[in-house]
Amino acid sequence: MNKMLLMPVVGGVLIWSVMFCIPLFSSGERRVGTLETIHGIPYPTEQGSISVTEKLAHADIFLQEPVLGKDAAIQITFNPGNAVEIDLGIRENDFWLGYVKVPLFRKGIDREGFQTKELHIPLSRAFQETDRSLDVMLFAKSASSSDAVEEADMDSVAWSVLSMGVRVTPHFPTMDDIQGYGKSIITRERAQ
Repeated sequence: MNKMLLMPVVGGVLIWSVMFCIPLFSSGERRVGTLETIHGIPYPTEQGSISVTEKLAHADIFLQEPVLGKDAAIQITFNPGNAVEIDLGIRENDFWLGYVKVPLFRKGIDREGFQTKELHIPLSRAFQETDRSLDVMLFAKSASSSDAVEEADMDSVAWSVLSMGVRVTPHFPTMDDIQGYGKSIITRERAQ
């Protein structure tokens, strides 16, 4: 009698395990949404590149699977313009600025002009929306200005993005990855 009850349970666990593990091994290119201001207004495109004129630029990465056991290789071609620092981050919690910043450009360390860089970011702790998208933010800082320059000019930033692509690769999740993923599921925003 016990064997009769055990077989459906084992079968159910096996089916669930296979269904859960298949997305862990999916990889490849993912669609990146439009680069826009934090108010959802797309940045203008001039001569094939996107002109970023504010300190924050946002885009969505559209995944087809859960983030557990995934890494993102984000390749971006850009011209730093007057920015002295540019960082990239993927949102990790429900706070709208809950990003861990990864350096993309530092004036004086990196070369000037158009360049292509690839950043590798683990996704298991990323805050995944209910539609499975991830929020990516680009943070730019302009040069400090002298006292003679108006306050508005001190905050102005002008740089451009020619292209941005994302490739997702699997990796075997660690216990920290599993705990971070569980926490992100618990704190995920719910549709009301």
